[in-house]
Amino acid sequence: MANERVLDLLVESDIMISPNVTAADGDEDAPVNTIKEAMATGVPVVGTKHGGLPELLRHGETGLLAEERDVVSLAAHVQALAKDPELRLRLSLAARALIEREFELEAQLDRLMTVYRLAGVRLGLRVPSVRNPMFGARARDA
Repeated sequence: MANERVLDLLVESDIMISPNVTAADGDEDAPVNTIKEAMATGVPVVGTKHGGLPELLRHGETGLLAEERDVVSLAAHVQALAKDPELRLRLSLAARALIEREFELEAQLDRLMTVYRLAGVRLGLRVPSVRNPMFGARARDA
């Protein structure tokens, strides 16, 4: 599905449900980017304690979580969100703030430059501050 269509669907949605489970072969692939997109657009998310989802969906803070394959809890979380607009709003605002704080492009570039600078210090090098013309982002001096 095209990225634009995913965004259209998210904007039209009241709740996103991501009932991910570990496959029989142990695969834990979860659509974390889709979860981030939902959180960034203000759509509250109900998910499972699967893969990296609990890092994004902090139960009761930035989303609601259930154990894998616990359909009763998933349904209860969806019902709670459907019945409580204040809960939806609180989770949505906290989720959006988390995405802005942890995953915004300039913040990611700043973190990457910090890693490069620390590696450079260990090697006796200085990594200068740079401007990335592709994104217009500026990595700050350490």
